[in-house]
Amino acid sequence: MGRKRSNFELSVHFKIYFVSIFLLLVSCTQTPNGTAHPEKDPVLKSYYDSLRKKLMGKWGGGEGSPGMDIGVDSIFFYHLSSAHPYRLNRDTLIVKFLDRDTVVVFGKITIQKDTLSWYNSDEGFSTYAYRYIE
Repeated sequence: MGRKRSNFELSVHFKIYFVSIFLLLVSCTQTPNGTAHPEKDPVLKSYYDSLRKKLMGKWGGGEGSPGMDIGVDSIFFYHLSSAHPYRLNRDTLIVKFLDRDTVVVFGKITIQKDTLSWYNSDEGFSTYAYRYIE
């Protein structure tokens, strides 16, 4: 019969497991063609540039005023009166709120005409914003 492990040993094993999984996930960020940085792939770069250009501008939810203004590398949220950096990863917008230790993910972004939509996995439905035209 084996000896019983202490909480300290379990904690160390958990940390090693967690770090190993994290490193594995980070190392698997290459694209199918082996490019470590998808932005350097000409086809993907063109896609990112196109999506970024379409995203840029003021968007609202139909309240008669914009809710956010998406720039080249940050989003200004009017209700927060603050801008926060973002990055694109394929069709996913990742926003780092400076006052939090976490990021917010807007996945499966699509833009059709003047309608921006994304899938909210926490709530299980799509959310829409409309291009604000002054």
